[in-house]
Amino acid sequence: MKQLIMFAFCALLYATSWAQEYYLVNKATGEETGPFLLNPGSEIKVGTTLYTVAAKNQATAVFTNSAEQVLNAYLTCQHWEDRIPLVVDGDKTSPAMRQYYGTGGFQPSRYFTIGTNATALPSDKQARVFTVNLSGSASRYVVRRTPVGFRVDWLASQVLWREDEEEQKQEIAKQSETEIRQKYSLSNAVFQVKVERVEQVVSYTVLHIKVTNASKAFIGYWSVTAAIYDNQGKYLGQALTNGQNLQPGSFSFSKINFADVRAHTVAKWTLKLDRMIIETSQGDKLPDGEKYFGLEEVK
Repeated sequence: MKQLIMFAFCALLYATSWAQEYYLVNKATGEETGPFLLNPGSEIKVGTTLYTVAAKNQATAVFTNSAEQVLNAYLTCQHWEDRIPLVVDGDKTSPAMRQYYGTGGFQPSRYFTIGTNATALPSDKQARVFTVNLSGSASRYVVRRTPVGFRVDWLASQVLWREDEEEQKQEIAKQSETEIRQKYSLSNAVFQVKVERVEQVVSYTVLHIKVTNASKAFIGYWSVTAAIYDNQGKYLGQALTNGQNLQPGSFSFSKINFADVRAHTVAKWTLKLDRMIIETSQGDKLPDGEKYFGLEEVK
């Protein structure tokens, strides 16, 4: 029994200041085990659970620092799939994440800073809201304490993203179309799409496309929807793809995947600019930029 108790405290980090001696007392026999030095910052591992020693008024700081470390790991992931283990209920949330990021639309966060003043959610003491500056644009993220450690609450964060976007739309609504086009460099804005080839990949029909930002605006996010038909005009399906950070005059390649469709049956398609977010170097965002762009299919 003594050995088990001693093992539980093997992860203690000793310090010379503020340390206090504590004993474990067997309630049945009165036998004492110890002393143990406990001080702020010490870590205790009991079984598979790791605890941090902190005074009551310091617990929030310990919570925030640990949550920030998880958020930092989340933001530095190179692929959106790598974020799933860092997300609350990752297995259940991953389908929504897949739909949001689409095929090939995810770009890692190369430049970001996490704000130092995290705030608590009034309705949930186990969560903190961090403001992250992503290349000059601010986004809020919720990090929650769970039984398996701190995790990013992706769905709750999405609610905040929508709130921020709605607030931006209300501010933009106060401006005239001319002012908006001038501010975001949207004069004669065109988004070009070229379907380069149609390919069969296992059970998927894949449209390989090249997109070109034929405007003077910086496109922070874009998504394109394609509907496909056979040579009789029969509808075969619809899917989308998306991307990020498209500089003025630049291009990128993407794929649109259609499940359970045979490529040889595809005779034609229609393309639609689904959504577009325009950004300025000052960090301003235009969340409904597709209204100011025309889509041009290049043959």
